[in-house]
Amino acid sequence: MINREEEKPPVATEEEIHEEEVEQPSLMPVQGKDLKGLAKDGSTIKNVVISLLTTIVVIMGLGVIGGGSFVTKSQFDENWANMQVGISTAIGDLEQSRETLNNALQGIPSLVSSQATTAINQATSQITSQLSDLTSRLNDNLSEIQAVKSETSQMGNRIAVLEANDISSLVAQNTALEARIKVLEDAEGQSSSGSAGEERDLDSLEFSMGYGGDIVFKSGETTTKAISLMFEVENTLDYDVEDVEVELIIHSRGIPINLSDKLSKVGGGYPLQWQKVYEGNGVYVIKGVTPAYGKGLTIESDDDVLLFVTVELAVAVAPTSDITFYVEGNITDYNIKE
Repeated sequence: MINREEEKPPVATEEEIHEEEVEQPSLMPVQGKDLKGLAKDGSTIKNVVISLLTTIVVIMGLGVIGGGSFVTKSQFDENWANMQVGISTAIGDLEQSRETLNNALQGIPSLVSSQATTAINQATSQITSQLSDLTSRLNDNLSEIQAVKSETSQMGNRIAVLEANDISSLVAQNTALEARIKVLEDAEGQSSSGSAGEERDLDSLEFSMGYGGDIVFKSGETTTKAISLMFEVENTLDYDVEDVEVELIIHSRGIPINLSDKLSKVGGGYPLQWQKVYEGNGVYVIKGVTPAYGKGLTIESDDDVLLFVTVELAVAVAPTSDITFYVEGNITDYNIKE
């Protein structure tokens, strides 16, 4: 336990009190006449009483500062100096705290402004990047849409061409068939030879191309094309035939093109004499018959002959795209040689 008697502050000796006694205000002797004046002036007496009370309070306060008892002058001076140092230190700390607070307050706007600027720059950069990405995607989508539109347009054009070609092809084929029917009818009407009741097997006379073949008109080129043709006719029957007639059909496979009637011609045929029998839209039919100056074409059984002819086609207007004319041959008539 703490001994309270040991914690009592030191008490000055009588000698120390006499040596360093705090000066007390001296009381001047009062003369009789002065007492009369004081008696007359109540305020003066009041002031003296206040001075005495103040002195007592100061002495008591010094004693309290000294630890609850009266202290010597040296102790008072030491306590007073320590108190001044503490006050100065406290004031210095207060000034330092105020300066730190001022610096912090001044730095807040700059810090906030810097952080805000950084955040704004980052957000702006991110938005710009996103806009650039969206723009790139939009451009890619527009390119793809344009490509699809172009392909769709091309497909539409192709479909239109195919539809037109199909219709034209049917028309051309029908026209060629009509021409062949007419040729056959004419040949049948003119035929006066052959045994009654005998049927002729036209398929037994086989037709095959030798050289020549296709006639090609290039886009924008000349409107006239000439080609020499050579083909073979073989008799696979077990008897000889004569007065053989051959038909050549030259057509563009349905592609519409107008031929010039005046410029298109046929010539140089051997051993048959060739003549045009039909001319239509993209169709040119010629027929080889027995020449007026000679005998009809005779082919012995299991034998073959070569035929020659030169064809010159002319179109009214140069084509805007390549057009090919194909050549096909058929045996239209013959007589059995007796």
